[in-house]
Amino acid sequence: MNETGIKRGRRALPAAVASAGRGAARLAGRAVDICVKPGLTFLAIERERAGFTALYRDYLLWLAALPALVKLAVAFLRAPGGGRRFAATLSGAGLDYVCVLAGVYVLALAVDALAPMFGGERDEDRALRLCAYALTPSFLASATGALPGLAWTSVLGVYSIALVIIGLPRLMRCAGERALGYGASAAVAMAAIAFAIGVLTSRVLPQS
Repeated sequence: MNETGIKRGRRALPAAVASAGRGAARLAGRAVDICVKPGLTFLAIERERAGFTALYRDYLLWLAALPALVKLAVAFLRAPGGGRRFAATLSGAGLDYVCVLAGVYVLALAVDALAPMFGGERDEDRALRLCAYALTPSFLASATGALPGLAWTSVLGVYSIALVIIGLPRLMRCAGERALGYGASAAVAMAAIAFAIGVLTSRVLPQS
C-alpha cells in the first residue's frame, strides 16, 4: 500500500468509528424513547419510511442480538476454557437469534392480517415497524433475564404487549376502543410464535 492509500485509510477510520457511534446512539435513543414515551415515539415512527432492510439493518439485528450476546458472555465466564457446554450455548444462542428475527416478521404478518377484523388498515410495512419497536422491552428483558440472579426481569417483557396496544391506533389505523381486543389477538400470536420457537430449539438442540 502506497503512502496515499495509508493516509486515506487513516482518515477513513475515524469517520467509520464516528458513524458507528452515531448509529449506536440513535439505536439506544429509540430503544429508550419507545419504552418511556411510546405515544410520541409511535407518532415519529408513523412518519418514517423505513423499509424491511433498513429496519432490520439499523435496529432489529442489533437489539435482537443482546440476549444471545449476554448468554454467551455468561457461558464464557462460567467455562472460560470453552468445552461442550459453551459450544451448546453458542449453537442455542445462534438458533434463538435467527428464530427471533424470523418471528418478528411472522408476527408482523399476523398483525397485518388481523387489521380488517378490528377496523384497521392493512399495511405490512407499518405492521413490521410496530412489531419491531414494540418488542424492544422483550429484547431488553431477555438480555437482563439471562444474567445470574436476574431471571425475574424477563417478566418485564410483557410491557411489549402494552406497547403494541398503544401503537395499533397510530400505525394500523384502528379505532382506539378496538385496540385492546386487537392487542389481545396480537398477544396470542406472540405467545404462539414464542412457543413454536421454543419447540424448534428444544428439538434441534435438546442438550442446550
